[in-house]
Amino acid sequence: MNSEIKHITFIGSGNVASAMAEEFFKKGLIITQVFSRNLSQANLLAEKVNSTGINNYSQLKETDLFIVAVSDDAISTVFSELKSSTPVVHTSGNTALQERYQNTESGVFYPLQTFSKGSGTNWSEVPICIEAANEDLLQKLHLLGELLSENVKTITSAERAIIHAAAVLACNFTNHLGALTQEVLENHNLSLDLLNPLIQKTFRNITSGKAKEKQTGPAVREDYGTIDSHMKILEDKPEIKALYLALSKHIIAYHHGQ
Repeated sequence: MNSEIKHITFIGSGNVASAMAEEFFKKGLIITQVFSRNLSQANLLAEKVNSTGINNYSQLKETDLFIVAVSDDAISTVFSELKSSTPVVHTSGNTALQERYQNTESGVFYPLQTFSKGSGTNWSEVPICIEAANEDLLQKLHLLGELLSENVKTITSAERAIIHAAAVLACNFTNHLGALTQEVLENHNLSLDLLNPLIQKTFRNITSGKAKEKQTGPAVREDYGTIDSHMKILEDKPEIKALYLALSKHIIAYHHGQ
């Protein structure tokens, strides 16, 4: 193993922690402990990676690295609870590097991917964005990232925040629109299958880097008759109707300066 980091404790047991811990375990790293406020959740993940679940900070053992994979709002609280000389990183896209904590090293190890239960991850393609308070830890994180991915990049906190905002647009908002699409179709007993080729081509347009010039649809054509027709179809879904109208107005303004 070429990484100096061989023993890892995960603080958090959600989707990101689970996906990462299981992959590191497959790569031969030792997962020292899994911490969660919910002990049953900690134990559930710990069982998968031959580790020990805990729910009390006083039970944390010294290891090579703490990976804090919790919600953004909880990161500062977790950092304040850690009383250890073990280096610590968080996995947040939006939270800035915590320069120091308890007089030890800190950094960021952010996998730029969406994680949900039951969905696999091709880790070799996942960009790993790293940052650290010093060069030694940065080099260790780079080697650690290479165990998972072929794409490990040093990214500043400011750059990472911009990337994260863009990722929400590309992933979370797009996925939400997908859920609304399915809701509209199911409301009329229609299947999503018919739209799958369209959806796949749309994503190819986005990943080509030419989404703006490939924009189609009634809004970019300023086809107000079709827009009005769609508004009537969505009459029984007022929240979706309002979102449809807002997005249509934005597309018109974006492409026609109105």
